[in-house]
Amino acid sequence: MPFKIPVFDVNNTIGALEVGALVTIFLFGVVTLQVYFYFSRFPDDSWYIKLLVRGISILDLGHSIALCHYLYTVTVTQYGKPSLLLVPAQSVDVAILLGGLIGPIEQGWFIRRLYVFSGNLFLTTICTLLSLVRVTGTVALAAIALEQPPINEFTEDWRWLILLVLITGAVTDLILASTLWYYLMQWKRKADKK
Repeated sequence: MPFKIPVFDVNNTIGALEVGALVTIFLFGVVTLQVYFYFSRFPDDSWYIKLLVRGISILDLGHSIALCHYLYTVTVTQYGKPSLLLVPAQSVDVAILLGGLIGPIEQGWFIRRLYVFSGNLFLTTICTLLSLVRVTGTVALAAIALEQPPINEFTEDWRWLILLVLITGAVTDLILASTLWYYLMQWKRKADKK
C-alpha cells in the first residue's frame, strides 16, 4: 500500500505548534517567578519541599527547551519540507516524557495534601493508582514515539493509550480539586465557628 501524504495545512500544524510553544514559554516564565518568590519567602521550608520545587522547575525547563528545539527544527531546519512533519523530531518525544512526568509529580503532592487534610485512605489510593496509570502510559507513549513512527500511524495505533493518559490525568485532577475544596471548606467552617 503506497504511503499517502495528508494535505498540508500550515494553520493546523506549524501555526498550532507556534502558539503552543509561545504559551509554554509564557507559562514557564510564570513558573520561574513562582519559584523565585517561593525560595525568597519560604527559606525555612523542609528540604524535600525545596527539592520538589527545584525538580519540577528543572523538568519544566527541559520541557520548554525541547518544545523550542522542535519549533526551531520545524520552522528553520525543515523549512519548505512539510513531509518531514509526518515524523516529529525526537525533541517532541522528550517533551512528551518530561510533560508526562511533571503532572503526576504535582498530583503526588496534592494527593499527600488530601491525605493530610482528610485521612481518607480510599480516595488517596484511588488518586495514586490513577496517577500511576498516567505516568506509566506517558512513559510507554514516549518510548513508542522514540521509534519514530509517522505521526498519523502513531495516533491511530495508540489512540486508546493517548486517551487513557489524558482521561486519567483529568479525572485525577478533578477528584483532587473537588475533594481538597470540600475538606478546606469544612476546615474553614470549623474555624469560623470558633
